[in-house]
Amino acid sequence: MKVRFQRPPKLCILLYIVGFAIIVPTFVHQNFGGQILSEQLNLQLFIGGAIIVAIGSVFNWLIPLWSQNKSSTPK
Repeated sequence: MKVRFQRPPKLCILLYIVGFAIIVPTFVHQNFGGQILSEQLNLQLFIGGAIIVAIGSVFNWLIPLWSQNKSSTPK
């Protein structure tokens, strides 16, 4: 198994930023007593942000795999 440390693709970075931009305010709102959002909506937003981060992680794994398979296919 080869382990390579490379910068994540731009799509993944974008998804991470968007996901964490949703997660952090909902976490702060839940733990420090904000009354702006209902508890249910706050939880739904938090889970949505977590799903966006998870999708970014999947793309972070798949994009290098796709490019590796494209370069190794015989022409």
